[in-house]
Parts: sequence; structure tokens; C-alpha cells
Amino acid sequence: MTAVKISKNRKWLTKKDLMRYLSVSQRTVENWVSSGLIRCYRLGGRVFFDQDEIDQCVLNGGL
Repeated sequence: MTAVKISKNRKWLTKKDLMRYLSVSQRTVENWVSSGLIRCYRLGGRVFFDQDEIDQCVLNGGL
């Protein structure tokens, strides 16, 4: 398990937020997570994505 430093400056996206943000399906997000293209964080049974990490991945051509 990865320890995450929580910062108030970070923008956290739910799976639905991420789907809207990138205009992709739920299955696409799940495929990216399972293949390791993007990282998700689980807290209290919910899944979150760090928007900065997603933006970096998009800028680097990973998505």
C-alpha cells in the first residue's frame, strides 16, 4: 500500500469526475488502473484520483 501525503492544494477526482474530465467510459478508467497507467487511491471504500497525476500522464502522452 502506498502512503499518500494529503495536501489541501491537491484536487481529488472521483471515478465519475475523472470520466467526465477525460470524456471516457468507466471501463476505460478501470482498464487504465488495472494496467498501471494511472494510480488510484482508496479511502473509506471510495476511489480517488489525483488530478495533478492525471494531468502529468496526459501531458506525457501516457493516456
